[in-house]
Amino acid sequence: MRYDFWQKDREAAEVAENGLRYRRYEYQTNGGETRYGLQMWRPKAKKPFSNYYYRDAYRRDEALVNAMSSLNADKERTARNRAERKGSPEALNQVQVGDIYHHSWGYDQTQCDFYQIVAKRGRQVTLRRIGSESTGAQGPMSENRVAVKDSFLSGYEPITKTVQFSQGKPYLSFRCGWCDKWDGKPEYCSWYA
Repeated sequence: MRYDFWQKDREAAEVAENGLRYRRYEYQTNGGETRYGLQMWRPKAKKPFSNYYYRDAYRRDEALVNAMSSLNADKERTARNRAERKGSPEALNQVQVGDIYHHSWGYDQTQCDFYQIVAKRGRQVTLRRIGSESTGAQGPMSENRVAVKDSFLSGYEPITKTVQFSQGKPYLSFRCGWCDKWDGKPEYCSWYA
C-alpha cells in the first residue's frame, strides 16, 4: 500500500464549483518574511499540479483565479469537442448506406483499404471491406487505386463502428488511424517485395 503524501492537505482544501481543489496558507520564514502558499489539485487528482509560494496575497489570488478560468475553459472546450464529434442530426443524415470510406495506413508502405456501409442504426454503421482496382502506376512498387462499389471481399467479417465528426465531416476511428468518406479520387498505395 502506498502512502498518500498529499492526503491531509487535499482534505483541508476548499473545492470550487468547477471541481478545482485549492488550499491557501501563510507562513513566516526564518528572516521574518511572510510567504503566501497555494496548492491546487485538478478535480480527480491526488497530487497537486501547483504548489507555490508567492511574495504577496494578491499574486497568490491572481494565480488561483487564472487556474480556475483555465479549468473552466478546458471544460467548455471538452464539452464543445464532444458535441462536435457526435455531430448534428443533419450531419448524421449525410451518412448513408452505400457510402464508401477510405482507410490509408502503414509505416514503411501505404496500405489503401476501402469499406462500404451496409447498415446504419443511429450513429452505428456496419462496414464491409470492398475491392479496389489500379488506375496506373505511380512509380516502382506504388500505384493509385479506386474502390469498386459492391465488390465485397470474402474472408473479412463485417465490422461495426461509431460515426464521429471533425469540422462537420464524418470519420470512423480505426486502430491505425481513421477512415474518412471517399471523395472518388484515386488513392495512393505502395508495397515492398
